[in-house]
Amino acid sequence: MEVDKALSLVGGKRSLWQLQKATIMTVFVYLTCPFFAYLNVFVGWTPPHHCTTPNNTSSNQTIPYIYNKESVRTLDQCHVYVTSSIDNRTRLTNQTTGCHDYTYNADGYTSIVTEFDLVCDKSYLSALSQSCYFFGVLCGSLIFPTISDMFGRKLTALGALWCAGLTCLCTLTVRDAYGYIAIRFFSGAFIKGSGLAQFTLNAELFPSDKRSFAASYQFFWYSIWLSVLSLVGYLLTDWRHVILLVGCSCYLSIIAVWLLEESVPWLVANGRGKQAVAILEKAAKRNRATLPSNVIDDVIMAASRDANQPEDGQKRRLAGLKNITAVLKLKCACTKQGDADIGVLDILKHPKLRIWSLLMLFVWMNTNIVYYGLSFSSTAFVGNRFVNFFLTAVVEIPAYIFLKFSIEKFGRRYCVLSCYILTGLFVLISNCSPRHVNGMNLVPVVMAMNAMGKFFVTTAYGAIYIYTSELYPTNIRTRGIGMNSMFARFGSMLAPFAEVLARKSAVYLGVTLGVAAVVNGILVLPLPETKKQPLPETMDDIDYLSRRTISCKCSRPTEDDVTGHEVTGDDVTREKRENDDNAAETTMMLRQI
Repeated sequence: MEVDKALSLVGGKRSLWQLQKATIMTVFVYLTCPFFAYLNVFVGWTPPHHCTTPNNTSSNQTIPYIYNKESVRTLDQCHVYVTSSIDNRTRLTNQTTGCHDYTYNADGYTSIVTEFDLVCDKSYLSALSQSCYFFGVLCGSLIFPTISDMFGRKLTALGALWCAGLTCLCTLTVRDAYGYIAIRFFSGAFIKGSGLAQFTLNAELFPSDKRSFAASYQFFWYSIWLSVLSLVGYLLTDWRHVILLVGCSCYLSIIAVWLLEESVPWLVANGRGKQAVAILEKAAKRNRATLPSNVIDDVIMAASRDANQPEDGQKRRLAGLKNITAVLKLKCACTKQGDADIGVLDILKHPKLRIWSLLMLFVWMNTNIVYYGLSFSSTAFVGNRFVNFFLTAVVEIPAYIFLKFSIEKFGRRYCVLSCYILTGLFVLISNCSPRHVNGMNLVPVVMAMNAMGKFFVTTAYGAIYIYTSELYPTNIRTRGIGMNSMFARFGSMLAPFAEVLARKSAVYLGVTLGVAAVVNGILVLPLPETKKQPLPETMDDIDYLSRRTISCKCSRPTEDDVTGHEVTGDDVTREKRENDDNAAETTMMLRQI
């Protein structure tokens, strides 16, 4: 409380110091996070190809013709006719066999696919490398929060980022696909650890009432840097040059050693009050704000209290000064003493909460499949692959703006339901529609509809975090979101194979992703609407939530709450606004990759 009050005072009306530090972080430190996540879109690109023909032979003679996914007659990509020798003369037979060498029509671009021949029976290896990256992300999210709590946000964010850059540069030395896959795992683990520490450091720059702005600000830059990646892929034709650029860009953050400060809440929690006060005084001077002496004394006293209680300080370091967790755990005067010991398994013991959780687990997994699947398959979609990826990236910016409006206008359930249904329709139509009708080129229309599918699934992705946080009681809310987010990683691991499916048939991809989105819309129908409803505080409130009459009480709602005043619409609105801010922070923390 002392630290949050101090941050509010030094922020003043403009919070210029906080905004300056947040901008330094997003420009010099955070820019590589989206690069790592979607690196395989260009580095693992599969260009058109066919078998290399023997000398003095024509491809029309040695390679059979097939009809591709667009019903166009083209050369078989993976087979050649078998040759036989009769009377010392080589002749072709009607039998086919697999290729030994390949010729690529890549327009001067290279990738791990062209270098290691990851096509035909090895085509799954490129997608597998991205799945291993997401598995590394999962492992990093389990390991690095504790490291961040023990050694500090700044040190963890920069150290893990530099390690990620080193693993990226090590990719330049690989001589086969398996080495590349192994390195991608470590890249995912380190970049996730850095991303989580960056977000926590960014959030702890601001007081609790402005942390939703911090999350939104980072969201905005994530989409900007993701759009820049399409330009990088276009300008650099050699995949090793792309790797070199991404790896070296990690070390732009060296400037942050001098320009960024350590987290003030972390310093106080670890007994370093004087250093925390020095940072607060810098912020107050930059913002032209006043930091009262009694607030300084309170901060130093809070730091001394933690320093004099090593056991409690160690618990904080191990459990983590997790900003998001602390904010989400709203205290209620009537919470049962035993509720503090509720674990993840207890979520599945409550009949209604068990059903909601199981539905949400599949919704989250399908959401990740559709969200990432649309991005990873963009290079295999009709039209220019660079423009396709740019559209799927830049469309996220208006999607987050639309999210804020739609979730309040239409409610949580109907917003999520309609976004999933619209996603499914746009994805189905864009992938199953003909590209030309009566000589009319419909490719731009199809590309725009595919981008609209990404728009609505991005909106649904953000809304589902807020919706999920409002379904779980306070004492298990963070664990419930974490459980869903961890299960969603399995969807992320499956999503890279959407690119393989897209090369087989656009219809198969459209049906798979479209149906998954529509199924999500159906799965949220049994869930209750949480708009303008008080947050459930205990397990007992779940029954009231399902009847839209929940209360923060541990007994049936009455006219007055535990504080003795009547619960009004302003109280509900205020609580929902706080929860939206908290959910925005949680969204950014869990979605960072």
